[in-house]
Amino acid sequence: MENTMNSLRTLEKNYEAAKECFHNKLSMDYKELCQGLIQKRNRIDKARAEFKALANAGKATFPTDKVTLNVGGETHTTYLTTLRKEPSSLLAMMFSGRHKLVSEGDGSYFIDRDPTHFRLILNYLRDFRIPPSAIQDASVRHELLQEAKYYKIDSLVQLLQQQ
Repeated sequence: MENTMNSLRTLEKNYEAAKECFHNKLSMDYKELCQGLIQKRNRIDKARAEFKALANAGKATFPTDKVTLNVGGETHTTYLTTLRKEPSSLLAMMFSGRHKLVSEGDGSYFIDRDPTHFRLILNYLRDFRIPPSAIQDASVRHELLQEAKYYKIDSLVQLLQQQ
């Protein structure tokens, strides 16, 4: 009986030690997580303030609502609202005001891409439609899909992948 009691005491001591170790580790992990979250929140707050400042600066960068793009030597003029229709796209990011863009001598912004399907990309951003003939032609559809991926126009990528 005494051996059993000693075993139980030893077991209880080991349990208490393990419990204390676990609580200490849990407390340290919790503090680390809290500090990490505070740091992330501070970075987000800082990024938000920088974004607002750049967005306000971006308003001065584009005094008119029209933008001329030179895509591989072919010019296209459109509204900023069109380029920003898909917020996560490359074009929306470029013209969000967060990035300093340098225009060409004629005021256009050069994009080093094949211009073949850019008209379709731009028209898609205008009304979220693609002509049936472009979708039916497997070669055009594949090339347009590559361009949609490049420009990060997710809704167009999904549309073309469904076909």
